Amino acid sequence: SSSSSSSFSSSSVSSSLGSTSGKHIVVIGAGIVGCSTAYHLALRGASVTVIERKKVGAAASGKAGGFLARNWGDGASTQFLHRHGFDLHRELATKLNLTSWRQIPTLSITRETWGNGKKDGSEAAWLGSFYNDEIR
Repeated sequence: SSSSSSSFSSSSVSSSLGSTSGKHIVVIGAGIVGCSTAYHLALRGASVTVIERKKVGAAASGKAGGFLARNWGDGASTQFLHRHGFDLHRELATKLNLTSWRQIPTLSITRETWGNGKKDGSEAAWLGSFYNDEIR
């Protein structure tokens, strides 16, 4: 797979933000992005207020299936964000002693890697009628 280099790293982004110590910062939205932003600002010494219209995780963040795949963004311009985000989930689960987070093995296949390499579906016969009837 092709690799994509990033022009920044998490440490360079963090250092370029300047000091947040002693500042009061308001974060709008208590989804995963708002909560993560508030958490990390607080770690940097800011006093943070989170404003949410309904409740924590009430919109898209609360409806997600909770599945993350570290390598799915490989080769894309967002590869760094995919990998860093995945690593942050593991780090936060450890720091916050979350028992609901767990890493499970996954298998990712593409049509090009199934059998004969043709894209006519014949190479996916081992998937049975589910592939032929439901996925296509």
